[in-house]
Amino acid sequence: MMTTNDVKNMVTLDGHLAEEPVVKDVAGGKKVANLKLATNEYYRKNEADKDLTKITDFHDVTAWGQNAEYAGKYLKKGSRVIVHGKLRSNRKSQDGDKTYYNTYVDATVLDGITRLGGDDDK
Repeated sequence: MMTTNDVKNMVTLDGHLAEEPVVKDVAGGKKVANLKLATNEYYRKNEADKDLTKITDFHDVTAWGQNAEYAGKYLKKGSRVIVHGKLRSNRKSQDGDKTYYNTYVDATVLDGITRLGGDDDK
């Protein structure tokens, strides 16, 4: 039997920033960072195929407070980042007949990954 404690909204993504982080000050002295994270997935079109096909997906990520400050200070386009968070959606109606949804990750943890030499793992 499933209880409310069994239902989880957890997301983990491992990718590279496709754009520079955009950090803004918002009401109450908080900071928010908007990130665009690219993740890659590889597959073979069929079993006999030796070549891998790459699929790149782009994910909107929002980080608040200390995570936003971290993003603005340490992350840049191309940085490898592991994001832990929750999926969120915004709904917007336009002209009363069309509804648009934007799904994003509300980051609870941002981990920037760098090599020992200081370069991002690309």
